[in-house]
Amino acid sequence: MQEDFFIDLLKRYREGKTTPEEARMLEVYYKSFDLKPDVTDSMPESELEQLKEAIHQEILPERRGLKRQERALPRVQWRRLAAAAVALLIGATFIFRQFGDGSFDPEATLQTPGMPATRTNNLVQLPDGSLVILSPGSTLDFPDTFDGLPTREVVLKGEAYFDVKRMPDRPFIVHSGKLKTTVLGTSFNVKALPGDESITVTVITGKVQVGDEKETLAVLRPDEQIVYHVEDAKKDVLEVDADALASWKLDDLYCDDITVAQAALLIEERYRVTVQITDEQLKEKRFTTTFGKEETLESVLSSMALFNEAVYVFDADSAETPRVVLSPRSTTSP
Repeated sequence: MQEDFFIDLLKRYREGKTTPEEARMLEVYYKSFDLKPDVTDSMPESELEQLKEAIHQEILPERRGLKRQERALPRVQWRRLAAAAVALLIGATFIFRQFGDGSFDPEATLQTPGMPATRTNNLVQLPDGSLVILSPGSTLDFPDTFDGLPTREVVLKGEAYFDVKRMPDRPFIVHSGKLKTTVLGTSFNVKALPGDESITVTVITGKVQVGDEKETLAVLRPDEQIVYHVEDAKKDVLEVDADALASWKLDDLYCDDITVAQAALLIEERYRVTVQITDEQLKEKRFTTTFGKEETLESVLSSMALFNEAVYVFDADSAETPRVVLSPRSTTSP
């Protein structure tokens, strides 16, 4: 949504004139800053002081009758308030692009997409359209583009769930410690925490090849897992319930600059419904949100519709799987 919308919404919120849905949308933004590291940590001290002054003059409601020292906010609190206020005024997508993209290493030609989430899972979108869910504290390095490269290679530290876009002529390779996991297009889980005695790769769908510096160790299919013991380079190949082992990905999930179409896929997996989007432009709209582990389907749909000026219809009697139809607000829903 645009800047003027946020300004008007914030003003009406302060005046108590927002609808319950609009009020909740603002609360979702504020909540996201408890889950995401403070974006203002990357700002120079001079900019932080200017931002603080602007908030007190233009954003925060007047608190007349209080002494000056009573209005002062602790440093940590005002940083979070500053981040939330700026996000409301100019859009969270812009703020996270400016301060949450991480750094680019010209020698390695890899980028780290933002600071690792410390209290929630984090959704990462790769240049080829693949999606990755990082567990708290994990990092993923990857090129800013895969164009012109024979392979799509990323480096993982921690644990991640991968849903890789199929490209038969361009394999996808995950480097994690001493292991290299190669796929064409599939979904799988890699756990390679620094200091752990083992690295595990678990396949949910498709087929995955796992090897070390010397040889191929295993070719895994759905519900198969390899446990690689780092110290002695030995392996165990097991049959497992892959969905259960990767269920951590359904915990609170922070999504930065996600499209409506990508959000719909997450909703389908989390709530076992089918989401139909009736408009191509609506599919490509982008927004920032957090999917809470305990959040209801109705709550998620309401927020997504409000963020993207859309409406939804829930049909619990459609075929075997409940169906959600999402349409632009100006269009009559089926």
